[in-house]
Amino acid sequence: MNGKRYLFASIVVTIFIFIWEWLWNSIVLNGYYQATAALWRTHEQMASLCGWMIAAYIIFAFIFCFIYTRCHRDGGVKRGFSFGFWLSLLITVMILVWYVVLPVPGILVFWWIVGGIIEVTISGLLVGAIYKNNR
Repeated sequence: MNGKRYLFASIVVTIFIFIWEWLWNSIVLNGYYQATAALWRTHEQMASLCGWMIAAYIIFAFIFCFIYTRCHRDGGVKRGFSFGFWLSLLITVMILVWYVVLPVPGILVFWWIVGGIIEVTISGLLVGAIYKNNR
């Protein structure tokens, strides 16, 4: 594994996840969160736990990129898309469990799944593009 390329890919994916999560959850889905405000922590509580969220994004990106380097030696955008898309389905299907255990509207769960598929697929595209010349 090329350590510099791996580190670069992991940082790129981490930055993308930060931006995507902010856009998707703070802007696109904000109305759903406002309508279900009683279910969520207060802004102060979330701010005090924000380090855990940041750590999760970083850990996800590094593991995601590590798995990519093990599964796709050749790299490329097509392989990155395929990797990201199939992994997104594996990950997001588990969001259905949240629908069972959390009193959230089904439409919010639907948009979480859609957002997750988009996020992880684009992450795969980014890693694939970074690894396009992995020979």
